[in-house]
Amino acid sequence: MIKKTFTHLLGFAFVAGLNLYAPLSAAATLTLEASAKAQVNNDEMVVMLAIERDGNDLAALNQAVLQALNSGLEEAKKVAQVKARLGNVSTNPNWNAQGRPSGWKVRGEIVLTSGNLAGLGKLAGDLSQRLQLGSIQFRLSDEARNMAEKKLLLEAANAFRARSKEAATALGFNGYTIKDLNLNNGYNVTVRPMAMARGKMETMSSAPVPTESGDSEVQVTFNGSIDLK
Repeated sequence: MIKKTFTHLLGFAFVAGLNLYAPLSAAATLTLEASAKAQVNNDEMVVMLAIERDGNDLAALNQAVLQALNSGLEEAKKVAQVKARLGNVSTNPNWNAQGRPSGWKVRGEIVLTSGNLAGLGKLAGDLSQRLQLGSIQFRLSDEARNMAEKKLLLEAANAFRARSKEAATALGFNGYTIKDLNLNNGYNVTVRPMAMARGKMETMSSAPVPTESGDSEVQVTFNGSIDLK
């Protein structure tokens, strides 16, 4: 749900070569920009959990990490509306103080995504007893972002037309025609990185991960040029 729409950001400037002292009947080109933006409730949560193991037996390390990841993925399948996938899995050598190889480090990740924030928050809390919380990200779903952009698109278009008409009238012209026009949109995502403990983790409480999702800023901007006439 769109919570607040800010005032349009509007501006215009004469293109290079425009003679400010030319008769008002002469042709002129003007550049314009009009934006509309709003704060929209994030409705999707993405959690990354990881596991790291260090040691000399590479086969045993790989087996331990993969078993933990598969267990987490199986548990995630039991929670409604949660999408789970395997993330990065890497194997790297450890080095001692003399700069020589000293065993191995194996690390793996799983990524969980859901619009069921409460369900995913509880699942992440449960999994954090044996996996490390890597990051929590709140964002807009494609559906929510498209709905917000659709509303802002009309608002920004109306603002561009109004500004064009105002500029033409202020400069003594009768009207305008659009010469070229560009549409830009975008939004900001909230990412909360988590501290990553190394090695085996202590047993943790299975309290749910906080799910205060916050807002994302969605913005639609028209910029282009018009011919005054």
